[in-house]
Amino acid sequence: MARVLKQTVLADGVIYSAGTPATDDLEAKVPATFWDGDDAKSVQSQQRISKGYGDHTVAELEGEIDARNADRPKEDQIKPEGNKKADLVAALEADDAHSAGA
Repeated sequence: MARVLKQTVLADGVIYSAGTPATDDLEAKVPATFWDGDDAKSVQSQQRISKGYGDHTVAELEGEIDARNADRPKEDQIKPEGNKKADLVAALEADDAHSAGA
């Protein structure tokens, strides 16, 4: 199955409808959690964060941040302002918005 958006997203001022096929350019703008399909990275991310960030434990949120930071240069890594759940959720949401071009 080819990768497609599982929900409508806004990226760089353009609205992409659910079901839009993946392109390299669009995948770079939209976080993996918004994609459906066979891509291993997407499946792993969906398994880690399959519901709203607020529904996850601090350990799960920290794991998601660690996973996202693994392939990033140090200056682009997610750096929460603190260790509290609200700080982790805010950092992930900011990263999603940045990745989506918002």
